[in-house]
Amino acid sequence: LLLYLARRLFGGVNGDVVGASNEITRAVILLVLTLV
Repeated sequence: LLLYLARRLFGGVNGDVVGASNEITRAVILLVLTLV
């Protein structure tokens, strides 16, 4: 679900921004998994 939302949110953004956002989303996912 998180990946789907992330792709949908950053789908229309430039590739470089998407690459950076992917790293950010990975960090967020790690934090969420740690909290859960």
